[in-house]
Amino acid sequence: MNRIMGRALPLYATEETLVEVMRRFDYAFRGVTPGFFRPALDPVRVRAGDTVEIAGFPVRLFRQDHRVMDTLGLRIGGFGYSTDVVEMPEPGFETLAGVRDWIVGCFQRTPHPVHAHLDKAVDWSRRIGASRTILTHMGPDLDWAWMQANLPAGIEAGYDGMVLEAA
Repeated sequence: MNRIMGRALPLYATEETLVEVMRRFDYAFRGVTPGFFRPALDPVRVRAGDTVEIAGFPVRLFRQDHRVMDTLGLRIGGFGYSTDVVEMPEPGFETLAGVRDWIVGCFQRTPHPVHAHLDKAVDWSRRIGASRTILTHMGPDLDWAWMQANLPAGIEAGYDGMVLEAA
């Protein structure tokens, strides 16, 4: 992507995340080197509560609890995205209220220490009023046949190659 774009790619992240990524992958923050492949990232510091413009879209960021760390969820117009989350703080529900389409991480049918489980994801979806909820980040007990037979209306499994149309 760096070669195609001819520049470093922006990396939107919290200060805490940037510190860790820059420590682990310091070579990616040295700029673009013509004729030599090395990933190049341009750090952009963001915080929960910010609205940032990405690819021409206003993106609202909100905090999520992944138990081992905070993560950021996204809202872009009528679309929401939440993965790596086990508890949703109240500002997240407020930000997501009324989304049309919501992608949410749902690891398994039963409770998990750091990921939302099926009943929790379904309850959250109903609370925010999503018309369509797509589950992602699924573990092995959420197999396709079981989900097709058991998911409630408006809740569906994501799959490789799935395309969502923005309205």
